[in-house]
Amino acid sequence: MKLFQNNIRFSLSFTSEKISKLPFLASSLSALFFGFAGCGQNTPSGAANNLNFSAGIAMYASSTATHSFVAVTDYGIRQVLLYPGTDLTQYPSPSTAPTQISPVATISGPFQGPSGVFVYPHATSTTLTYASEIKAIPACGTPITPTLIVTDAVANSISIFCNFSYISPKQAPDVIIQGANTQLSSPEGVAVDTVPKTGGTITAPFIFVTNLAGSNVLAFDTSKIPSPGTYNLSPSGGINPGTNGTPGAPQSQPTELNAPAGIYFSNDTNTLVVANTGAGTVNLYPDGALFAKNFSNDPPPIFYAGGNTYISSPVGVWVNNNTLYVADTSGNILVWDNFLSSGGNYNPTRRINGPNANLNTPYGLTFDSINENLFVFQQTGDAIYGYNTQIFYGGDTPPTYDVTPVNPELK
Repeated sequence: MKLFQNNIRFSLSFTSEKISKLPFLASSLSALFFGFAGCGQNTPSGAANNLNFSAGIAMYASSTATHSFVAVTDYGIRQVLLYPGTDLTQYPSPSTAPTQISPVATISGPFQGPSGVFVYPHATSTTLTYASEIKAIPACGTPITPTLIVTDAVANSISIFCNFSYISPKQAPDVIIQGANTQLSSPEGVAVDTVPKTGGTITAPFIFVTNLAGSNVLAFDTSKIPSPGTYNLSPSGGINPGTNGTPGAPQSQPTELNAPAGIYFSNDTNTLVVANTGAGTVNLYPDGALFAKNFSNDPPPIFYAGGNTYISSPVGVWVNNNTLYVADTSGNILVWDNFLSSGGNYNPTRRINGPNANLNTPYGLTFDSINENLFVFQQTGDAIYGYNTQIFYGGDTPPTYDVTPVNPELK
């Protein structure tokens, strides 16, 4: 049965165009598949102020500024680096020498190749429109405090750190999801669904992850992890592969997923957003909570793709106030307002690109929903660029903030 048979579908004239993106640029492939191309033993390289292949960035935005923090995954040295959120906004751009910031703490013990990262909830509940739906992960107990979730592309695992403190973080996760039953295969993007599916209820959040090597999306029911420990947990739902599982392979299955990297679940709109990196599309699934408990073999009912979109190899995705933000490694930040009303081969509402923007390989993306700041981690130069969306008018625009994280482990 097709999950979306009663949903609106778009008759798009460029269906063949959105499949023709394979293979995308070799440089993008090299970066995207770095997380599972080896055994996690890569030797860190670069200057002392450089990170070594950071795939993920996540922010917790608090109404008390000192409680805000940012987590950045570093695959090369197998750590998660933690910064005060205020460090990202006190250095205005442009600057000939971006201000360098050092992490206040790191997590290193459990990781072989940390890739994706998310903080649940991503802001204090008073700022979230879906606050009434926020539910605690059972193993973490109540009340709701920030929970850090990290995917590991080498260990094929999901780590959950409950009651998280960025100043003095735990070095071992409270929960690890790992094992053959999980079907994890180089997981990267991670998101949390906390709204009930249509006509039903849920007792605990679901965790969505993208399987970069498996070309699929998996969901995990946290009600099945009632206490701390390691769980060889089977997925409760997801979206099946669009290829035979080989990243970059031609499409062979209806879902059209090909090496998806980024993912976001908009609890405000109940929409699952997937950066379908290998196919050069951004896929939208209205009523996305359906996938928490069901596997879909259908194509996306709405997607952005084609030359007019400027989408080439999308990774970071986020939705805020009914606006979709996309970081594309081709050197673009793309924005669509009222993102569910169109889809297709349409120009973005706003686009950041050009020599002043200095975007080379924007990858991870996160959002400060209190101060309306968008943050993008750029792998070339290892910089974090911040944009205040109140003046986010697009074009060849320098970032509002420009900082370079300092990684103390690189010598």
